[in-house]
This record gives sequence, structure tokens and C-alpha cells, in this order.
Amino acid sequence: VLDSWAPGRRFFNLYGPTETTVTSVMTELRQGEPIVIGRSLASYENVVLNAATLAPVPHGEQGVLFTGGPGVARGYLNDEAKTRERFLEVPGLGRAYNTGDVVSQDEDGSFHWIGRADFQAKVRGNRI
Repeated sequence: VLDSWAPGRRFFNLYGPTETTVTSVMTELRQGEPIVIGRSLASYENVVLNAATLAPVPHGEQGVLFTGGPGVARGYLNDEAKTRERFLEVPGLGRAYNTGDVVSQDEDGSFHWIGRADFQAKVRGNRI
């Protein structure tokens, strides 16, 4: 797509679930470079953690993406159980949202999306 559309245009990849006020990671796509979901925006802190222990994983290894910052929602309306499951206190980060997305992070801070930690799929923007 970039090869045919890129001349004279800039393309960006924006990532972020609704629970983080939409965009928390972004990158400009460039021809010849690997496609990544991007780097953290200034107002967010995104970390790759072992979901069971909440311990950070080394660069290049897979883990679950957690997002912290002022744009992270307080929880789900009328669903305390789901809120407790997805919005956690993470040591060194504070309140963070467990995105459920399996990623790895390069030394330069770029996140690579690998898949889901669950079996969620979206159809027309609805989780199923």
C-alpha cells in the first residue's frame, strides 16, 4: 500500500483501545522500515509485562501491553468485576489498563503487535 500511495503523502499508525482515550501509541510508517504499532505518546506510559506477575519483560520478549497515564479510564460503568480484572495497580506505574494485546518492545521503544492474550475478536467495532 505504501509503495502505491506514499509519494507525496505521510502515513501514521495509531494504536489505542477505548479505555485509554483512543490513542496511546503512534508511529509514522516509512517505506522500507518494519511496520510497528509505534512508541508511547508523551502523556502515556506503556510497558510490556508478564500478565501473571506484573513483572517487566526484557526488550524483544513477548508480554502483555499495559497502559498508564491521565487518559486511562477509571473503569467500566456498572461492571466492577471487569474493572478489577483489567484496571490494575502496577508497581512503578500506578493504575494501568491491561490491553490484552501481546506485544514486544524494541530497544528504541517501538512496540510490535503479536496477537491477543485472549480470544477476543472485533466485528464492526464490537467485541465478541
